[in-house]
Amino acid sequence: LCLSILKPRRFQTFPFRLELDFIQNTHITSLSGAFEGKWRTSVSGQVEVRPITTVHIDFNDLLQQWRQPSGKFRAPAGHHYFDSQIVIGEECPGSFSGKNGYAEYGFVIKIRLAGRFGHTELTETRPVHVIPVVDLTPFVQHLLPVTRCKTFRKKVFCINKANANVVIRLEKAAFVQGESIAIDGEIINEHQSNVLKAGLVELIMSTRYICKKNDKTL
Repeated sequence: LCLSILKPRRFQTFPFRLELDFIQNTHITSLSGAFEGKWRTSVSGQVEVRPITTVHIDFNDLLQQWRQPSGKFRAPAGHHYFDSQIVIGEECPGSFSGKNGYAEYGFVIKIRLAGRFGHTELTETRPVHVIPVVDLTPFVQHLLPVTRCKTFRKKVFCINKANANVVIRLEKAAFVQGESIAIDGEIINEHQSNVLKAGLVELIMSTRYICKKNDKTL
């Protein structure tokens, strides 16, 4: 199990497949699984882990294929697969990794085997990359053109060394992942003698981390 999931704003069902290979006939005591998501933040030496979601997976249909007259489960040697579906809700943000924390998802599968000298439990975890798909149409205010103005002034010993106005115009105020951003910029140099040699426009993402009582914004 290793896949990426496009998660829309609303609930949607996603398929997955579990594959098992047994080199010999195997007695199964239990088989369980879950799709899990969690936040982990680390700020000022403090670490906090919070669950995002837990969706339990029912393998009863697969286990019934292995049921013996005695009521026990015995999987024959060979390749076995199980197809099912999960639902990721609106409470799940997309996968994220930053300096002070991350949001991650994965499938956790646990199988308990009965042996001659007791039981053995195996746990396998497979990561899942959740990609949010956001529909901006309900947010009319973010679809309108936007203009940002900034004035840059610099003085050295009360003498103006720089005096410029920068105007940035965007077609809209919000963008989705992977979308190209068209920028219309204008620099107005109001200084009488100094020439502006270069300008730089950057798109900066601000991330806020909350860990217990600590708060940090980067």
